[in-house]
Amino acid sequence: FSTMISCYCNHGKLEQAESLLSDMHDDASLVKPTVACYLPVLKELGRNGESDAACERILLWLETIENESEERKMKSSRLAYISALRAARDHGRPDVATKILDMF
Repeated sequence: FSTMISCYCNHGKLEQAESLLSDMHDDASLVKPTVACYLPVLKELGRNGESDAACERILLWLETIENESEERKMKSSRLAYISALRAARDHGRPDVATKILDMF
């Protein structure tokens, strides 16, 4: 699934990538996302999208990663936080960067 999510992101189909990632969180899904599934979405949110909306979605995905980390003993990744910080920087949102640093 991470390959498909990356493919969607590389071709500017962020909405489809986020939809697939959300579907993986469904209780009925047999496949749960790893941190590698989130990275392309976080990077693409940094490159595209409205600044405010993209930053809010970045924060939501980071919260999801943290919740998944606790529930499934999945290790959160520094790369996820780095990608999110770069996205906040690219959107000119130091307030979002501060929130991300507080989460880390």
